[in-house]
Amino acid sequence: MKTTDIDRVPRLASHPLPSTEAIARAECIGFVLEQGAVGAIAVALIALLFSLVIWDVSDRPLVAGWFLATSVVGAGRISLQLLWKRRTSVVVSEDLWARASIASGFLSGACWGVAATLLFPAGHPELYLISCLIVIGMPAGALSSFAAWFPAYAAYILASVVPFAVTGFLGWNGHMWFEGVGAIVFGGFLLREAWATSATMRRNVVQRIEMEALSRSLAEARDAAEAASRAKSTFLANISHELRTPLTAVIGMNDLIVRNEDPAQALRYATIAGQSARSLLNLINGVLHLSRIEAGRLDLQAEPVRPRALVGDIEAMFRPEADRKGLALRFVIGDAVPAVVKTDPSRLRQVLINLVGNAVKFTDAGSVTVSMAASAGPGGRTCVRIEVRDTGIGIPASSHDLLFKPFSQVHDRSDRRYGGTGLGLGISREIVVGMGGEMGVHSEPGAGSTFWFELPVESLPDTALPDDKVSPPASQSAALPRPMHVLVVDDNPVNVLLASRLLSSLGCQLASAASGAEALEQLDAKHFDLVFMDSQMPGMDGITATRLWREREQVSGVHVPIVALTASAMEGDRERFLAAGMDDYVSKPFGIDDLRRVLERFGAAVPGTSANRRLVNA
Repeated sequence: MKTTDIDRVPRLASHPLPSTEAIARAECIGFVLEQGAVGAIAVALIALLFSLVIWDVSDRPLVAGWFLATSVVGAGRISLQLLWKRRTSVVVSEDLWARASIASGFLSGACWGVAATLLFPAGHPELYLISCLIVIGMPAGALSSFAAWFPAYAAYILASVVPFAVTGFLGWNGHMWFEGVGAIVFGGFLLREAWATSATMRRNVVQRIEMEALSRSLAEARDAAEAASRAKSTFLANISHELRTPLTAVIGMNDLIVRNEDPAQALRYATIAGQSARSLLNLINGVLHLSRIEAGRLDLQAEPVRPRALVGDIEAMFRPEADRKGLALRFVIGDAVPAVVKTDPSRLRQVLINLVGNAVKFTDAGSVTVSMAASAGPGGRTCVRIEVRDTGIGIPASSHDLLFKPFSQVHDRSDRRYGGTGLGLGISREIVVGMGGEMGVHSEPGAGSTFWFELPVESLPDTALPDDKVSPPASQSAALPRPMHVLVVDDNPVNVLLASRLLSSLGCQLASAASGAEALEQLDAKHFDLVFMDSQMPGMDGITATRLWREREQVSGVHVPIVALTASAMEGDRERFLAAGMDDYVSKPFGIDDLRRVLERFGAAVPGTSANRRLVNA
């Protein structure tokens, strides 16, 4: 295993994760301690030489005692080095290591301070030179051992040079006094060099640590980018398969319809093509929805909803598939669940469809149970918990984290038994989190899965949403009060043909234009109750045409509703169209119910031929 900077510093009792400065300080202290053996051996040899020089002119027991003390100090330095090497298994505070290095420097210097004061061969001038070289040379040599940690070297100078200087000042003659002054000057020079050396080393250590941290960050970013690239490559491979499957059905069924003369068979083929096209649209919508979530634009619209009615819709949706597979589909709603709650019903429906759909898809035998319970939540709100349990294939615990990642799938893409792109669960969790809740899973291979989520909702009285105010589906609603004059603006003849046929079936009177400029000409020549406007067209686009018409309306005072009918469905497109002056937005592909919704919105306020004109300044 590679050793990091954190491993090279002492285990700090008060700082489990050292800062860069703490690491640099510890490395400087460690450098002093790691020089223990080399320094001790060098000192022992020089001490032996000095002892031999003064042996005949000094008190021999004192010389022997001094040499023994110097050897003991050297042995202590070696012991500290050994302890330092074992620091990974010995928890020692930073302050203790610092004090140990300072003590090592002071005791080492004190040995030579004693030599300079008590053992100096006074009265033997012939030994002055070699004695001074040894005594003064030792602090210079100690730079390599102690200068990395300045306090340790300062302690060495204090214990060695200062006693020699004081002895010179109090010495026997003027010559010794001069040597004392020289010792002070020399000691100051050595301290300055030690300070510079220590600062340089700390700075180098900090820079190295920062470079290593930057290198690790870059490596992590590279690994994350490579992982994201692999995940997106897998996603593209999966989505390519999922796109081609319904496209094959749409193209193939269309060919069969063209070649078939049997109306019953043609109707069957058309139904299959329609189902495949809707599957393709759902897939595209899922990708677009993910892009909106990643952009932080999850639009929520809280409104009253009946949880039991919502669950009933989900049951009706999946009951046929469950019966086909022989599964028991159960729905259990607790008594504590309010009759009416305030939340976003479309988002809640989206999450339930995904979870129940997955449970039915991945369960070949047994049952799928959807349970809903409620409890008191914080702030006077109600916490609704929904669980979807199945007896399907199950998921290993090691793969649980992959479930909610948008570009990941638990099963290898070569196993296409169940299909899917892996977007649904990631989107569902983001929706739940965006609504203030949380989502999780309990699952084991072969034991089925339980997906759950909790949402904070506001409980409302039963009267907040009367049953008699529930609107029927758009396809079953009443006819429009009168025919509307509608202008369809699109440069694609197929889109114009489709919109015209659908609008004609709804009783509208149609006109068409192939560009924004042509649309403005028709709007100048004739009044229309409603305009469906494409956004991207040759020449003048729909947005420019809308802005120009709104400028003209400032003069005329008559407002014509303009609805974007466009394939632009990315994040921010709707807001861009509304900001340009459009009144509503319908994305392609569209169906008759989408057009009916728009007609009902703008046609309901149009009782007569010209009464549908609402003033801009009204």
